[in-house]
Amino acid sequence: MRTRHGLRNPSARRFLVIAARILAVVHVVGAFWQYGLRPPEEKDAYDYDAVAWNLLHGRGYAFGETDPGFQEWYRDWAEQTGDPRYDERLADPRPIATTAVRPPTLPTMLAATYAITGRQVWPWRVISALLVAGAWWLAAGWAWRVGGPAAGWLVAGVGALEPFTLRYAGRFLTEPAILLIATALLASLSATARTPKRWPVLASGVLMGLSMVTRSVTGAWLPAACLAVYLGRRRGARASRKHAALAALACAAIACGTASPWWVRNVVVLGEPMPLGTQGGLAIAGGYSDDALKNTGKWVSPKDLPLIVAVEQEAQAAAEAGQPWTPLELEIARSKAGQAHMGRWAREHAGDMPRLIAMRLYSHWTDRSGLFGLILVVVAASAWRTPRGLGAVWWVVGLNTLAVMGTYAVGSGRFLVPLLPALAVLAACSTAYWLRKRRAGIRHKALANAASG
Repeated sequence: MRTRHGLRNPSARRFLVIAARILAVVHVVGAFWQYGLRPPEEKDAYDYDAVAWNLLHGRGYAFGETDPGFQEWYRDWAEQTGDPRYDERLADPRPIATTAVRPPTLPTMLAATYAITGRQVWPWRVISALLVAGAWWLAAGWAWRVGGPAAGWLVAGVGALEPFTLRYAGRFLTEPAILLIATALLASLSATARTPKRWPVLASGVLMGLSMVTRSVTGAWLPAACLAVYLGRRRGARASRKHAALAALACAAIACGTASPWWVRNVVVLGEPMPLGTQGGLAIAGGYSDDALKNTGKWVSPKDLPLIVAVEQEAQAAAEAGQPWTPLELEIARSKAGQAHMGRWAREHAGDMPRLIAMRLYSHWTDRSGLFGLILVVVAASAWRTPRGLGAVWWVVGLNTLAVMGTYAVGSGRFLVPLLPALAVLAACSTAYWLRKRRAGIRHKALANAASG
């Protein structure tokens, strides 16, 4: 579908200014309303904060909370408020040691923020909230460009009212960054079908690479991104098969090149062929277990699984014998044990695998934000026609779902949250297209009746 809804006319510029103001106010106010000025409370956020602190102080990409300066933030808060949630962590801080568990984008952004503003809560609350607002603002402009003013206003309204991404605004988690990166990625993939210029392919490759070093699971999107580039160039820009294939390969090469410094670093540091780090190997065990089967396919902590427990016992025995493992050696052993557990459990429970996969699919699309995403998918599908350039959203959503089915689902729909703005664009533009076709059909019928009368 061709459109003429540019973003340079006065009404579009006015829309972008109004949408930016509304979305920024809603998300910044929402961030402080939900979380105030307390330090990071989730384990993931605590880990990211520790890595950022060590980066800032020249210790490299490392976990560890033994630095009194790091602990001061949490101790002051606990003493002022009586909040007990930090007591256990402060009582048993980890030694400072190189790690390959968490992806690097968020800790790097946090370290840069601390370097500029000092270690305070409010600057990151604001930045994080603006990242979420920016994702919806970008989506609204994208919807205006493809589907027209009504689609743009609809997406901006959804972004201001929906609670599913709002709850991540202001948090010390990867969601705010991956929301903006994923929305920009899909918008650039959409542009490959509307212009023969090279910048959408370049942008898509860079953004795909950034997504993989922000949240490793998004690597599953890479084939969808390459396919979207190929089809966009072939059908939209009318390029030859050769040029479309070269554009897709260029996108893949740029994406891998963008992520490669992190991958090479992990292989060198670990001394193992683990370019994505150690987190995935351990985490995957939580999706292949009896507990996951009882929990509708959702991830359950693997710390009590026999192979993981055996690793912990072996490490403890080595420490008692005066030959303690380094934290990095323990990370590697846990990751390998998690992968071994996954393979063993899958073989022993082959008959349960179809049910487990179906449970993951159900949990992914029905848990909180998943149900909202499913509504957007149904609305978009009911239009029967996807506007030009938005097919990329279908491909990425499809492969993202397959990745969940093959690994594990998580509570609160965290694997679907990054795609909600793009799904809103898809639903709004498909509906706008259907309404235009409907109105055109009614007008044509009226003119035909008048002519025959």
